[in-house]
Amino acid sequence: MPPEPGVGAGLDSARSGSASGEGKEPGTVGSPASERARSWAIIGVGALGLALAAMAVCGYRFGAGDQAQYLVRAVDAADPGALAGDPYLDAFGSIKSYAWDPIGAAVPEGWWAAVALGLTIAAAMGSALALAAMARALIAPADRRGVTGALACLLPAALLVVPKELNWFGLVSLADMEFTATLLVMPIVLVSMALFVRGRPCWSLGLAVLAVPVHGQTAAYALCAWTVGMLWVSPWRSRAFAGVVGVACVGAIGFVAATAIGPVTPAEMNAYRETGLELYAPLIEPARAPFAAWGACLGVIVLGWFAWPGVGRGRREQHDASARLLVYALASMAFPIVFTALLAAGWREPLAWRLMPGRGLMLAQIAAIVSVAAWSGRSILTGGRGAWSGAWALGLLALWPFGAAARALGLGDPGAVVGAVGLAVIAGLITHGVLRDAAPAGVAPRRRRGGMLVGVGVLIALVGVAAFVRRPHPWTRTAQPEAWREAQAWAREHTEPGTVFITPPYRAGWRVGSHRPTYGELRDGGLLFYAGDPVLAWAGRMRTLDAGSYRLAWYDGDDAETIRNAREGYDHALRARGDAIAAATGAAYVVREIAGDGHDAVSIGERVWDNGVFEIRSTLTPARGGRAGDRSARP
Repeated sequence: MPPEPGVGAGLDSARSGSASGEGKEPGTVGSPASERARSWAIIGVGALGLALAAMAVCGYRFGAGDQAQYLVRAVDAADPGALAGDPYLDAFGSIKSYAWDPIGAAVPEGWWAAVALGLTIAAAMGSALALAAMARALIAPADRRGVTGALACLLPAALLVVPKELNWFGLVSLADMEFTATLLVMPIVLVSMALFVRGRPCWSLGLAVLAVPVHGQTAAYALCAWTVGMLWVSPWRSRAFAGVVGVACVGAIGFVAATAIGPVTPAEMNAYRETGLELYAPLIEPARAPFAAWGACLGVIVLGWFAWPGVGRGRREQHDASARLLVYALASMAFPIVFTALLAAGWREPLAWRLMPGRGLMLAQIAAIVSVAAWSGRSILTGGRGAWSGAWALGLLALWPFGAAARALGLGDPGAVVGAVGLAVIAGLITHGVLRDAAPAGVAPRRRRGGMLVGVGVLIALVGVAAFVRRPHPWTRTAQPEAWREAQAWAREHTEPGTVFITPPYRAGWRVGSHRPTYGELRDGGLLFYAGDPVLAWAGRMRTLDAGSYRLAWYDGDDAETIRNAREGYDHALRARGDAIAAATGAAYVVREIAGDGHDAVSIGERVWDNGVFEIRSTLTPARGGRAGDRSARP
């Protein structure tokens, strides 16, 4: 544990920045300012390359998955009244992402995909640059100005090239390659974390507060880490402690008052818990998380703990920065450990379930990765016997994103690809360290370092090309299936705004192209869970439609067998009680998938349109009145 004076003094003394006292690096040409500019230019280009590679590997798609649920706000802002009466829109108001409203109001709909693409790249680059800034604070100024130093700072950002399905707990946020609130908040939180590490606690707090309206869950982790961290390092502990206790008392009073005004019955509590278990079982109930998840999480943290002493050696600024990073990491674990222990002991509180304590380990994992990368980079840059150890650690760290990319792209046997790439990276890093040791004094191996940069760029480019070849999803138009888009277009052209549809719950994004309400989609629950009570009404609608498990292979909704089973359950609900559902909800139309089943699988209403894949049936009759829509057959 770092000594208290060193940490506390760093919060005040490091304000002058690490640039002070920098001289020219032996064997280089140019002033320190030009070297810094060159280094940051390299880091900027590398961050852009990592962002593009992450989007390619993770399969970025516009208008599909979780993004389809966030786009509802843009549709509502661009076409007021079109979604009137949609239960999801009303409930989503309390947890909306504030980015979509101005986009929907100010940007033409045809440009939404391009704007979302640009903002996604910017958010991913922001996360990469924030991680690089943290690593830079831990590497001595004399070592970080060259090409190799810049690349060492970028290594933590390699986490961006890991599909979220292959991560556990908090690190999922860095690879959430959809323009959602989660992606938007990550650069803010990471910059807040970097400012704490660099000795700017006030600015760090300001950004953590700014993250609250963007994504309250992640902001809560950052605020908890900042508060506990400041109590740890502040020389005015008594005043800081009194302030925190005062804020906690005010919060406790508000919590008790809210509970008294709107008490939750045991039945509602049970229903909320069961719904949460269907949606996020490993994060709601820690005992259900697989051992591999806990093992991976703890393994990364332990690796960072062992790397920390090596990072803290050297100049005072680096020692203080590494100490603050360690304090922040340990402080960030207070929230998940305490709340996870309470949940394991049987504490039943909806707020704790919504905050998902397991994801609070995200910040500790990020700090651990930054520590490992900085120690490895410094070891290689310094040379000597430590270069070998640093190269091995760096190679193992590199196996994570490249191995994930191999599995995501389906490039043959993942083990063979991981082994080949990993050995190549390790061999290259060891060779670089040994050659640097053998170079004459005062001579910087520029060509060799430049060759490493070119090699990394070529590897990123190849990964991106392979991703496009295997999964050709254009980034500037919606990735929803064409037949599904045709059904939405018919609804938008032939029905009035506010017309309610019953749609297949396993298909996402109906509202995006149709601008019409739907009874409910399975993915609605992913966001409504954070709104509280509305998720219970959503769960009831899913049971009515025989949607089965709410998770429905949460991240594998395109699986043919999953869709077939979901379609059979949906058709069963329509046959058994379709008319009653339509009458109770006021739905004027029913949309169903007819692939391979013919048109007579259900008898509800009258078919008014189909394209061979989906059909739309009108539930309106002369007795009920209303417009039955266009009676044309398939176009």
